[in-house]
Amino acid sequence: LARGLHQFSFVPDEVGAFVVEVTHAGHAVGGAPFRLACVDAALVVLSGAGLEGGRPGDTLAFDVDTRSAGTARLAVAIAGPGGVSERVERHGDSDADGSGVHRVAFTPADVGEYSLQLVFGGCPVPGTPYTIPVVATRRARIRGLRRSFYYLGDELHATVDTRRAGPATRAMDIALVNVASGK
Repeated sequence: LARGLHQFSFVPDEVGAFVVEVTHAGHAVGGAPFRLACVDAALVVLSGAGLEGGRPGDTLAFDVDTRSAGTARLAVAIAGPGGVSERVERHGDSDADGSGVHRVAFTPADVGEYSLQLVFGGCPVPGTPYTIPVVATRRARIRGLRRSFYYLGDELHATVDTRRAGPATRAMDIALVNVASGK
């Protein structure tokens, strides 16, 4: 470096607020001290039943906890089927009330996969986009169980059509339970 030029760098090893003090001959230099914040989007935690999905018309709510990640702006976007942006309601904001817990809710209008994107401090939160399935089981149809009784040893055949019901994150569960024994 040329004479009179000084260069420095540092790597924060923890989340938090930092002050960089720069002095020359005992006096603050050009706007010092500088306030900086170090955040880690990987420490953002998602929780709540709304992440599991739901049905069209239901309000799906979940929490985004940024307390361990530092203090920064949280951007939330939810896109529905076909990439259409959804209206998102937020309550509790680390910028406003200092809690660091953001309550997020949205009401999907139709079945499909909804994509949740979170950006904290300008960095995408790992694990996002996160897919939230919205299904309408009333749109599923069962075909083949027309008779009300079967003989011991009869093989039952049926088809479950879920194509109009929306995506599922879990496999289809089908159980035959004896009403008398519970088995």
